[in-house]
Parts: sequence; C-alpha cells; structure tokens
Amino acid sequence: MNEPWTKSQKISAIKWGAHKSAKEHLREEYTDFCNKWFWTILPADLVLDELSLRLSPLGCVPQRDRRPRMISDYTYIRVNSDTLQLAPPEAMQFGRALKRVLQRICKANPTFGVVYLSKIDISDGFYRMACALSYQPQP
Repeated sequence: MNEPWTKSQKISAIKWGAHKSAKEHLREEYTDFCNKWFWTILPADLVLDELSLRLSPLGCVPQRDRRPRMISDYTYIRVNSDTLQLAPPEAMQFGRALKRVLQRICKANPTFGVVYLSKIDISDGFYRMACALSYQPQP
C-alpha cells in the first residue's frame, strides 16, 4: 500500500466529484439507500483525518429495464494502486459466462452426482448492510 493520503489529496478527491454519468441519478440513489439504512451520509470533516481513507468518484452504469447502478470508479485518484490484490485473477472474468458455465458442467466429476445451478443477483449486495447511528456493545 502507498503512503496515507494527505488531507489536501482527500479534499482534491472530494472536489473532483462524481462522474457525469452519476450526477443525474445520485440524489435518488443516495436518498433510497439512506432511507433503507444501507448508507449513512457523513460530513467530510468527520473522516478526513482517517489515515486509511481513500476516495473514489461515483459513476453510473445504465441498466436495461432496471434503475441505473451506482459504481465506485477505482481507476481514478490512485485508489487502484493502493488496493491489495487478494483475489485470484480467474475470479474477475467478464463476458462469456454461459460458455464458462457449460464448460464447468461438461468437466464436472460424475462421481459427485448431478450438477445443480443457482443464479444469485448480488449487484448491490455490499450495500445491504443495516447501519446504526450508534453502537452499543453487548456485555
């Protein structure tokens, strides 16, 4: 990991703002997630002194027949270079999903029985955590 960001680097990242693709959907998405207690919006002054804080601009990916999806764009402002690469390279595969699934089924060991498939949509799974404004540790 690189050196902690300075306060001025963090302020520059905040001033950079969201990508233009996100600006029209930003308020609606944030309001929805805050109302569901998935997110809490904090004033920047409360977190700027956190040593490990990295900031990335939000982007928006249009979805057919669904609301647009907000994403954090880690390609800007040195966030990618500060990210620890813990996942194996084969974990990040885009496209050709059907081909990969069919290959896995064909190569499955028959001694383990029938192959079962399950499709789970985790597109906003990381946001589905309830946030509380205070924490009371249990005795």
